[in-house]
Amino acid sequence: MGRQDGGTGRRGATRAVMLAAGAVALAGCVGGQGRATGERAAAFPFETAHECNTAVAAALDRVGVGPDRIAKLWYDDQIGRDVDGDSRIVGYTVWARVAEGPGYLIVDLTPQCFVRQVYTRGGLELPGLPAF
Repeated sequence: MGRQDGGTGRRGATRAVMLAAGAVALAGCVGGQGRATGERAAAFPFETAHECNTAVAAALDRVGVGPDRIAKLWYDDQIGRDVDGDSRIVGYTVWARVAEGPGYLIVDLTPQCFVRQVYTRGGLELPGLPAF
């Protein structure tokens, strides 16, 4: 009869390896800081210093939009309410004005600077990105 505890033996080791591999894959897909550095982020025309600038620069690099294509970048706080009705920041919307066309490139972030999604608005179309 096989073990039922799931944490020991060959099956348990296989599960642990699969869980670890899944966590690594998920960390690579969810966004976060990416591979941009503070120096790379400084090349983008952010209006203000922000803790998420490096994550935004990495997201823009991933979609093929370098600092030379951005005319302006700014943050809007996403405000939500907790169970007590108090306001709190639930994320950030970064608006990027792309120099060569109408509309905006949007980076949607969590309060911890993980990228939720990247998309375009207002007539801007970029390959591989949803446009609204």
